[in-house]
Amino acid sequence: MSGQEIITQDGEIITETDIGSGSLAIGLAKAEIDQQVATAKRYPRSIARAQRAIFELVTIDEESAKECNYALPRGGKPITGLNPPRRDHRPEYGNNRTGARVVHVDRAEKYVEAEGVYIDLETNAATTARVRTRIVDRYGKLYSDDMIIVTGNAVCSKAKRNAILAGVPKAVWRKAYEAALATIKGDIKTLSERRDAMLKAFAAFGVKPEQIFTALDIGGSMMSAWTRLPC
Repeated sequence: MSGQEIITQDGEIITETDIGSGSLAIGLAKAEIDQQVATAKRYPRSIARAQRAIFELVTIDEESAKECNYALPRGGKPITGLNPPRRDHRPEYGNNRTGARVVHVDRAEKYVEAEGVYIDLETNAATTARVRTRIVDRYGKLYSDDMIIVTGNAVCSKAKRNAILAGVPKAVWRKAYEAALATIKGDIKTLSERRDAMLKAFAAFGVKPEQIFTALDIGGSMMSAWTRLPC
């Protein structure tokens, strides 16, 4: 049975039953958060255990290590950045909540904006991060609705990543990140193996070694170029 209708200041028509349902949902959410905070206080995190777990996860294999870092071409140069180690260091750090949502889609200015949040249940500290990205193709044409949704999901992931990195102390994951980079770079013994694998991967798409050297702007003979390839 419907309750009495009420008109809000914004002109929205709601019913008393709607208000009651909203209050119930808010109460349940608050109870859930209170329980999580109480659990966090009862079972506080161990920094040492978290550091060990993160270190083991990011160095378990080369692919896991690669996921800790990214590179994007900007202005003809690669810009590198940090990814939370396979995003595994958030649960390993313990007692936290994370989330992300699209907060604005501007079709006139052609961008989408998302907000990520990280909440430390032990310290009652929250960190938010906002990220914007363009929603146009190379010709400046606005994306379709489906592509805007896909882009929104991607920018939510970036905003969540930034919030996690800002919320979890760097001292917790720094050693793991450095170890991941060392795993990616390898040593002098694995250098030739990596180069062979790289050339074979490009060869599958019909790309010749000379084309790779040209793209990397490396001159000299093929052997000279081979020895100067970056790791």
